[in-house]
Amino acid sequence: MEPILALRRLIEEISTKKDLSLFVIFVDFFKAFDSVHRGRMFSILSAYGIPEETIAAIRCMYDNSKGFVATEDGDTETFNINVGVLQGDTLAPFLFIIVVDYILRQALGGCQELGVEIQKRCGSRVPAKHLTDLDFADDIALVASVWENAQTLLANVEKAALEVNLRINNGKTKAMCLHSVADESSPVQNFTVSSGSIENVTNFCYLGSFVRNSEEDLRQRIGQAWTATSKLWQIWKANDISRPLKRRLFRSTVESVLLYGSQCWSLTKLQTQRLDGTYTRLLRKALNIPWATHITNAELYDKLKPPSVTIRSRRMMLAGHCYRRKDQPVSDLVLFEASHGKFRTGQHARTTFLKQLKSDLRKTTSAAVANALTEMNEMQSLLDDRRRLRRHAAVARANIVNEDEPEYDSD
Repeated sequence: MEPILALRRLIEEISTKKDLSLFVIFVDFFKAFDSVHRGRMFSILSAYGIPEETIAAIRCMYDNSKGFVATEDGDTETFNINVGVLQGDTLAPFLFIIVVDYILRQALGGCQELGVEIQKRCGSRVPAKHLTDLDFADDIALVASVWENAQTLLANVEKAALEVNLRINNGKTKAMCLHSVADESSPVQNFTVSSGSIENVTNFCYLGSFVRNSEEDLRQRIGQAWTATSKLWQIWKANDISRPLKRRLFRSTVESVLLYGSQCWSLTKLQTQRLDGTYTRLLRKALNIPWATHITNAELYDKLKPPSVTIRSRRMMLAGHCYRRKDQPVSDLVLFEASHGKFRTGQHARTTFLKQLKSDLRKTTSAAVANALTEMNEMQSLLDDRRRLRRHAAVARANIVNEDEPEYDSD
C-alpha cells in the first residue's frame, strides 16, 4: 500500500489539484527472475557487505547447476544454467531485491534533481527534496516533472540494468503523461528504450490498483467482487452452512477482493453510497436472501460494518503507518501539499486523500477539539502518536461520527 498511496498522493497534488506536469514510467523487465547474471549478483552481495561465508553458502546452491528439457521423445542432454535466481527458493526474492536496489542506486544516484520536487529548499542546511522513483520488488515507477528528465532517468535505469543482464521490456513498460493545461496542446512524445518506443496510457494498474483516480479502481473492484461471489454460488446456496459461517467466508473471499487498496481511495459521497449499496447486495447474495425478502440492515450485517466505516478506520491507520516511515518517500507525501503551481479550474474543492483524512479524524473526536485538527502541526503530532491514532480508529470502527463535519465532494 505504501507505493500505491505515494503515487496517488503525487498525482492528486501535482497534476489533479495543481496545473503542473507529471510523467510516470512503469518499468518492466524481460523475465527478470530468470535473467539475473549470477556472477554479477555475487559481486553485488560482496559489495553490500554480506559476509563471505554467507556468500559461499549461497554459491553452493547456484554453482554447477544444470538442467534438461523433458520431451515425449526423451530427455535432452544436460546444459549449464548460468543466469537467474532459483524459482521457489525462499532466499531468491531477497537476492533479487538486492540486485534491483543496486540497479537503482547506480542509475539514480546523483540524479535526484531530475525527479519531482516535493519540498522546496529552505536554506543551506535544509536542501530541497526530490522524488525520482517508487518501487516494490521489480515494480518500478519513475517520476519526473519534465519529459526530458523522465527520459534521462529511464535511460540510466536501462544502462544499469544491462550490467546485470536485465533488459527493459518495451511492450509491457508503460508511460503515463499528465500534462499541464499549457502543455496539453503540444504533440505527445513517446519515451524510448533500446528495444523500441513505450506506449502512453491514461491510467495504469500499479500493484493491483489503478492510480489515476479512484473511480476506475472502484469499478474494477466491484466487478471482481461480483465474480468472486458468483464462483462460490454452491456455498451460498447450501442450507447446511450457518449464516455466521457464511459471513466469515464472505469477509475472507469477497470483502477482501472488494476492499483491496481501498485505504488509498478518495471517494465522493456518491461513490461511497455506491460502494455501501454494492456491499449490501453482495452480502444478500452470500447469505442467499432474495431481494424480495424484507430484512433490516441490522439483521443482514449482524456484527459486520459497512465498507465506508471499514475504509475510514483503515485510512487512518495507513496514514499513521506511512507517516512514521521516515526512511521511505511516502512519509513526505501523506500530508504533502504542492506549494508551487496554480490551481486547476474547479479542482481546489475536489476530494483528495488528505481532505478525507482530515474529515475522518475530525469526525472521530469531540466538536471542541475538531477544529484543532485543521492545523498541520496537530495532524503531524496525531499521526506520529500510534496510541492516540488507534483510539480515533476504534471510534471510527464503532461508527460513532460527529455529524457536524461537512463531507467533501467533487464538482
